Amino acid sequence: KDLLQADYSTAVGGHRELTLADGSTVILNTDTALAADFTDKERRIRLLHGEAEFIVAHDANRPFRVVSADRTVTALGTEFSVAAWDDNFAVTVFASAVQVSENGQPWATLKPGQQLTANDGAKPQINRQVDLEEALSWRQGLLIFTNKPLHEVLAEINRYQPGQLILLAKAAANNPVSGVFKVN
Repeated sequence: KDLLQADYSTAVGGHRELTLADGSTVILNTDTALAADFTDKERRIRLLHGEAEFIVAHDANRPFRVVSADRTVTALGTEFSVAAWDDNFAVTVFASAVQVSENGQPWATLKPGQQLTANDGAKPQINRQVDLEEALSWRQGLLIFTNKPLHEVLAEINRYQPGQLILLAKAAANNPVSGVFKVN
């Protein structure tokens, strides 16, 4: 269904970089679909699913917004990423700042090196010291994990391949994993 609404998409394991009509750059990660709707008053991207990094061209007269379900990320500057898959949502800021809201209610203003995550309808959490190299590692075809629970590592790896890794030993789900993995 998402692909029918999408203007741009990537397959599982794919990446794509494109330049939008306003000069902004979007880098789509694996299994991502988005739709662009630019008017004279606003630049709106609907992230249907997946993850994308946005390097926003300045236009003081038309705010740049990324919408995913009932959440909106408004660029107050230049570079950030938004991820939305299943019930997980994340915003990471690389340069300048963004405003994040849900149903029109402000959640937070994030600055460089900060990340907001919201999982399974839980209250959003803000990490104020994100490893930006780790957060952007997918652009180099790598996944970097530092003390991540095994279940989160497997979920991330599964986004990059058509098959699925399944954790049979549930007791190991929270074991920490650190490492660098090639996505291919």
